[in-house]
Amino acid sequence: MSLSLFKNKNILVTGAGGSIGSELCKKLLTLGVARLKCYDISEYSLYTLSQTLGQNDNVRYLIGDVRDKDRLERAISDSDIVIHAAALKHVFFCEFNPDEAFKTNVLGTQNVIDCCRKFTIEHAVLISTDKAVNPTSVMGTTKLLAEKLFINAPERVKQKINTKFTVVRFGNVFGSAGSVIETFYKKIINNENLTLTDENITRYFISVTQAVDLVLNCLSLTKGELQTPIFILKMKKSKIKTIAERMSLMINNNSSLKFKTIGLKPGEKFNEALYTEFEKQCLIEHEKYMIVTREKQSIDFKDEEIYMSNDEIDILIKAWLNKSVKGDLI
Repeated sequence: MSLSLFKNKNILVTGAGGSIGSELCKKLLTLGVARLKCYDISEYSLYTLSQTLGQNDNVRYLIGDVRDKDRLERAISDSDIVIHAAALKHVFFCEFNPDEAFKTNVLGTQNVIDCCRKFTIEHAVLISTDKAVNPTSVMGTTKLLAEKLFINAPERVKQKINTKFTVVRFGNVFGSAGSVIETFYKKIINNENLTLTDENITRYFISVTQAVDLVLNCLSLTKGELQTPIFILKMKKSKIKTIAERMSLMINNNSSLKFKTIGLKPGEKFNEALYTEFEKQCLIEHEKYMIVTREKQSIDFKDEEIYMSNDEIDILIKAWLNKSVKGDLI
């Protein structure tokens, strides 16, 4: 797919200092954007991002919270495209701080929508999660609400608006900040016992590079004939225990693990899903996506659960080790 639509555009990324946001910013700089605005509440995250991106006259580092509508308005003005990656994403912390999760994930998203409407932004994209599907957690519930806000954004104003709103939904980004992959790595190199929710618990995984490429391709795709609001990235799943075993084999040349099972934490699911039963009736396939249309489809969508091979898991682990394992993780 052509990514030429980003050339000479002014683009704002919320949550720019996060795992997805920072990778998006790096990729966008290679596409000839006129100006890249990196918006994040964390000064340190923006500093770290600036060290990664280097000296660029067309990059602006904007400290701000998506909860602060006045600040967000000043940041979004004069933008062409907004990619909304900012969120509270840790299931455990959101579960015990539901008011804060609501303020960021729901009210913050509404602020992004309102600002995009006000300045007639060309395209706004929400990065969502499989935890929004039949949610059992606060985090998943707030992301479901964020999705609904985006999907219905064009219909909630009396006057016609030209801003396009799109949702991209995917599963776990392998090795994202604060993920179980970091925890496994530290325990494996220190020969400590691992804790697992359950030996058979599974998750969908995608690399951060794959996620970013697919998000940007989604923007490109929606410039054409497909005007549907939810793009679900096709992914394969893996047992969490299998990933830990492959990491141990790669690091210690031994796949045997010492671990204890602790059961599900509050809000946690045993297995995730990529779409609901209702959405399944409206799904069509397009290359690397499943797309939720507005109408029920005449052809039944066939469920297909595919597990990652050991080779595919190893590729993810090696890429993460090469990129992320530095002195602070050893």
